[in-house]
Amino acid sequence: MKNNILNLELNKILSRESLNSFNNIMDLEKINIISSLSIIEEGKHNSKKNNKQLVASIKLHLGELSIRDLMKNLEDGNLDLNEIHLILVSWNHVTLDKIITKEYSSLDIKNFRFKLVLTFMNYHTFFKNLNNIKNYKSDYEKKNKDLLNMNPIIIFQGLHWGNIVYLFEINGLTIHGGSISRRQKLSITQFRLAKFLHISHLAYNKQQFYDSYIDKIFTSPKYDVNYYNHLFNFGSYYDFSHINPIILEYFKINNLINLNSKLSDIKTKKDRDELELIELKRRVVFIEQEVNKIELNIKHKKSKLLDDVNKRIKHKASITGSLNLLNYRKKELELDRNKSNNIISRLKSNILNYSKDFSDFTTMRDKVEKK
Repeated sequence: MKNNILNLELNKILSRESLNSFNNIMDLEKINIISSLSIIEEGKHNSKKNNKQLVASIKLHLGELSIRDLMKNLEDGNLDLNEIHLILVSWNHVTLDKIITKEYSSLDIKNFRFKLVLTFMNYHTFFKNLNNIKNYKSDYEKKNKDLLNMNPIIIFQGLHWGNIVYLFEINGLTIHGGSISRRQKLSITQFRLAKFLHISHLAYNKQQFYDSYIDKIFTSPKYDVNYYNHLFNFGSYYDFSHINPIILEYFKINNLINLNSKLSDIKTKKDRDELELIELKRRVVFIEQEVNKIELNIKHKKSKLLDDVNKRIKHKASITGSLNLLNYRKKELELDRNKSNNIISRLKSNILNYSKDFSDFTTMRDKVEKK
């Protein structure tokens, strides 16, 4: 069901048609979350969910990512790997269902030949191909699985980290920063990300690095609609949202994704409860029919018992036993009916609440779409 939500909502929200009203889609590529991801093997995590566990290390980079500058920085470095694989998940490729790959080859400062492999895809394509993402690395890395290298590095563009976390969640992957009890230790994802940032020179400024670390606008693990609506309406972040149209679009797109995901969840729960309500109502009707039959049978047995008191005393025990069984069965059915009616009341209340929530979130979405 959740994957169906993803397919329906992402096709709707991440489609070119739904973005036509935005003037600076290209500029959303200036909002980059550079990440290294690693799946925790089954049996090595304590999650109560059935989801696979994914550890992530991320770094916010605000500004254009120039391939020319990146290649120059790599050429100026002392590389110890022959292939660097970057996956760019971008709004610019929103109309593409295919994956585009480009390769650039050059020499580093010690004349060591290396290759930069760029893979471009849209968000929908990325989540459709999650199982293959780990294979974006060199053949040497694939053969030597114990090799501690950095590929692939994934760069998410124009999307809030909280919404990225949600999209992973509905695809059966719970993504987090790793074990709290081991946070003082260097993790594999931190090592890989740090290695890439070092050779690419994308973390050359101490203040920039610190600003990225304390950021709450782009990289918090949860997306707060109310908070971002506040920024969207009032420009609280030093009027940043009013000064920079890119941020306005960023808020708008992420609000739409988040609101539509909530609407889908509400609809799924409402549809589920409505189906359960129909089945329970049918069950109550069936129970009432059975109780009526039993009551008629009890009435008949009691009448026969009165006749047997005067005529055939020897059948009294048999009739009394049947009456006891009928009364016991009637009591069972009445308990079942009461329980079902209680659940019906709860479901009706849930459905009313879901309808109100759906209406409220629809109104919020309509307001965001008009901005």
